[in-house]
Amino acid sequence: MQYYPIFLDIKGRPVLVIGGGNIALEKIQNLLKAGAAITVISPEISPSIRRFNRRLTLIEREFEMGDISTAYILIFAATGDSELNSRVSKYCRDQRILCNTVDDPAYCHYIIPALVRRGKLTIAISTSGVSPLLAKTIKNKLKSIIGPEYTVLTRLMARYRQWVKDRYQTFAERLTFWEHFLRSNPLQKIRQGQLPQIESVAQSGHVTFVGAGPGDPGLITLKGMEALQNATVVLLDYLVHPDLLKYCQATAILIRVGKSRGFHSKKQSEINQLLVEYAAAGNSVVRLKGGDPVIFGRLGEEMEVLRSHGIAYSVVPGITSATAAPIYSGIPLTYREVSRSVAFVTASTFTNIDELGDIHIPSCDTIVFMMPLNHLDALVRRVAASNRFHLGTPAAIIANGTT
Repeated sequence: MQYYPIFLDIKGRPVLVIGGGNIALEKIQNLLKAGAAITVISPEISPSIRRFNRRLTLIEREFEMGDISTAYILIFAATGDSELNSRVSKYCRDQRILCNTVDDPAYCHYIIPALVRRGKLTIAISTSGVSPLLAKTIKNKLKSIIGPEYTVLTRLMARYRQWVKDRYQTFAERLTFWEHFLRSNPLQKIRQGQLPQIESVAQSGHVTFVGAGPGDPGLITLKGMEALQNATVVLLDYLVHPDLLKYCQATAILIRVGKSRGFHSKKQSEINQLLVEYAAAGNSVVRLKGGDPVIFGRLGEEMEVLRSHGIAYSVVPGITSATAAPIYSGIPLTYREVSRSVAFVTASTFTNIDELGDIHIPSCDTIVFMMPLNHLDALVRRVAASNRFHLGTPAAIIANGTT
C-alpha cells in the first residue's frame, strides 16, 4: 500500500488514545509536542503517562465503543490487543474517523513515520509499515548527518523570512537569494560558533576544494558530500568515482578536468582560469580531487591563484590513497618496534629515468611512493642503492587499492 505523506496541524485539536501503557507512551509524547488536546482511556495508566496528567485528560476505566466520536480528529488504539484494535479500526472507518492501531499495520488508516526533529525542521521516514526497524535505522543515520546546527539555521531563516520578502519583490528573486545564502556554507559558520549575517550575504562566489577519497565512494567525508550537494559548478578529476556525482544537484555544471598518464583534458592554467571565472560569476564551485588534495594534488597552486584574485575558498580534506591503499591490502604503515616513521614521495614529476638519480630517499622506516609506475624498475634500483633499503626489503606494489 502507498501512503500519502502529510503534516497535520493538531494544536488544540482533540485526540483520543486508547491504552495507558508503554505502547501508548511514545504516541502521547509526540502528540504533546504537536500541542494536541489528548484524552487517554484505559483501566490502568502507567506512571510514565501520569506524569503528564496536567496536560492530559485521563479516564481510568474500560474503553467502550461509544467513547469514539467525530469530535476527535485522530484516534490511536494502543492496546496491545489485536482483536480489540481490529474492532476499533472498523468502527472508526464506519464513522469516518482516522484511526492508527499501534503495531497493527493491517488495521491502520494512517501510519506514523519515524521522525528526525531539529527545531522547526522535521524529517519523516516511512517504509509504508513494511519495516519499522529499517525506518528507525535510516532515522539514526540521518540524525548523525543532520545535527543540531540545523535547529539554529531554520530559526535564523524563519527570523529573516519577512525581511527577505520585503527586500525582494518576486518569488524568483527570493529563491535566488536563499539559494545563494545556503551555498555560502552557513552550517559551517554555525558549527564554528558564528551566526551567519543574512543582511551581508554578498553576491560573490566561493571555491571548496574537496578530497574525493582514494576510490571507494563510501570514503568521502560528510562535509565533502555536503559541499557537492550545494555546488552549482563541479570541476572533477579523472580519479573521482562516478558514484559521487549522485550527490550533485541535477542543475550543477560538471566539468571534467582530470589528468591521466599521457593525457591532460585541461592544462593547469585552464583549470585555474575556470576556477576564477565561475567563482567570480557568483557560483558555489567545488574542485573535486582524488584522494586528499593536500597530498600531491596541486592544491597549493590553485589556492595561490584564488588568493591573487581575491576569491574566497575553503578546503575539505579527504582520505589519501597513501594510507588507504596499503591498509586495504592488509599493510599498516606503522608498527611498534618495526616502523615508527613514514614518508610520502611522489615519483610522477620525473620525466625520464635519469632524473630518478636525483630523487630524495628519506631516512625513515616506511616510504610510500605515489604514482611511480612510469619508471618502476629504475625507482626500485634507486631505492635499493640507498643506505637505508636493499633488494631484500619487503615491498608491495598496489594499484586500484580501494576499488
